[in-house]
Amino acid sequence: MLEAAPEALELFPDSYNLHANIIFRLQPKWGGSFDAMTRFAKLAQQHASKNPKLKTLLGYPDWARGEAARLAGRQEEALDHYNKALSWGSEPDFLKGRNRTARHLKQFKLAFDDARRYHQLRPWQEGDSASDDLTKATTNDAWKHTGNAYRAGNLEEAIAGYTLLLEQNPADATALTWRGTSLCRQGNFNPALTDLKAATGLAPKSQEANGNLIACLAYQSRFKEAIAVQEAYLKEVPDDAASLFMLGRLQAQAEVSNNGADAMRKACDLHHADACTFMRSQGLR
Repeated sequence: MLEAAPEALELFPDSYNLHANIIFRLQPKWGGSFDAMTRFAKLAQQHASKNPKLKTLLGYPDWARGEAARLAGRQEEALDHYNKALSWGSEPDFLKGRNRTARHLKQFKLAFDDARRYHQLRPWQEGDSASDDLTKATTNDAWKHTGNAYRAGNLEEAIAGYTLLLEQNPADATALTWRGTSLCRQGNFNPALTDLKAATGLAPKSQEANGNLIACLAYQSRFKEAIAVQEAYLKEVPDDAASLFMLGRLQAQAEVSNNGADAMRKACDLHHADACTFMRSQGLR
């Protein structure tokens, strides 16, 4: 490629793609240098009046420095270089590099923004068959980080993480479920129930969404409402032994429906061990 570069540039002096391919191969890892990249980018500016996109080439040396820093584990330094590179234009290579570093630094809003712009410029790199789906990778990393925050009891951080995930996909029942659960654990019951009810509306057969809604209601001693949610769920999934057992417990706490005996009996018939133990303890089995 570099051997033929002079002739190609003479034929196509204002081609951005040609210049980008050449400067990419001037990286130090291919035997070039940052200085060589800078000289080449500056030389190309004589044609920028015909093709303003050539100004973006001036960001490639900083992009290459960012790549070197990122691969060496110097993420803050890498981010600084990528920011400088992107000041010259939204080149997909620059966005991809900053997305990777932002994910490492847990700056997921920036990572999502870069992924979105990257896929606008390279739409073929998005979807299940894509080899470089930055949106999917960012979502996976954000979910992992947010889940770890929740499990560690860092509820504010978890809520912020689930909120960011919902900004990407407002109909994500799982994110609604766990943001609602986090809010409930904080004692913010009204927004918690709003999220949890929205989650069950989106996923009426989700044991997770329904179970967490019921738990939040039961925590507030709102047993009749919890029973109503559990009964509605069982209409969708009538043979869920764990949910029948929970319904029996709720009915016992509310002192209704024969203290949950019928629900417990059905759960035991479906081989729910705790339900059978309860039935035996009450002399009902």
